[in-house]
Amino acid sequence: MAMSSALARQWWRQLVAEVRDAARSGYDQGRFRVLALRARAHTVEMGRKIGTILGVILAIWVAFMAVGWIFAMVKTFLIIGLIAVVVFVIVSLAAGRRPPTS
Repeated sequence: MAMSSALARQWWRQLVAEVRDAARSGYDQGRFRVLALRARAHTVEMGRKIGTILGVILAIWVAFMAVGWIFAMVKTFLIIGLIAVVVFVIVSLAAGRRPPTS
């Protein structure tokens, strides 16, 4: 469920006030860490998960692109080879020579 902008501002102000109060009084390190973590959009673990998912998607995309490149190269070589064979046959027929007989 999305948070409205007014509710988000209220939540942010409350969080800033809590951090300020914790910093003014002799704050407990554990409590301050919890408040600091609440201020983040997501934790470090979430960032790692997002990075892993994006990395896998990117790797799959590159793999499929590489397969496409390989197929394009093979098709090009086959077409060039077919053209070379046709030219060889035409030149052989145009020359009118018969293969030597023994």
